[in-house]
Amino acid sequence: MLLLVNDALPVHTFSEFVAYAKKYPDQLNYGSSGIGGASHMNMELLKEEAHINVKHIPYRGNSAADAALMSGEIQAILDPVLLALQPVASKRARALAVTGKARSPFFPQVPTFAEAGLPNFDPWVYFGVLGPAKLPKDILDRLNKELNEALNDPGVQSTLSKAGGLVIGGSTPDQMARMLHDDMVKWKRVAEKSGISAE
Repeated sequence: MLLLVNDALPVHTFSEFVAYAKKYPDQLNYGSSGIGGASHMNMELLKEEAHINVKHIPYRGNSAADAALMSGEIQAILDPVLLALQPVASKRARALAVTGKARSPFFPQVPTFAEAGLPNFDPWVYFGVLGPAKLPKDILDRLNKELNEALNDPGVQSTLSKAGGLVIGGSTPDQMARMLHDDMVKWKRVAEKSGISAE
């Protein structure tokens, strides 16, 4: 995900954005695709990590939030990489930092959050395959083996990376279970601290 800001905001780096938000607390608005979505939750985590306070404005989907960013109705958004292409190309938004261990091939000039000075902020969205809780181990192992082989296929890697800007990699069932558990703990804490509920 990329942190985008409206082009009228007088900041050009992530550190400038943080300094501006601290200088003008509660005067910046950020948009999201909706309450509890990835852009909302990740921005709440970013606020916590960067020690800034910006106000959340939820929209009905990323398109509406991106339109609000480009019009200046909001000043910032954390957008999925591919959805950020249009706002940045319009010259009405600029990208300040990207999540992940490496820069995005779609935005090679944009630093990672670690490079920009926030090394502990690295949320990411992943896709996994889940099955019944009591799936027999031999079937689970076979499915895992076949899925990992498919993900390692050069054609699959190329198609998914081009179509979705995704980093492709497999895992074991135990690794996936740990990721899910750790995410539940992390996002529950963020939701509780931010007052986000499912209502």
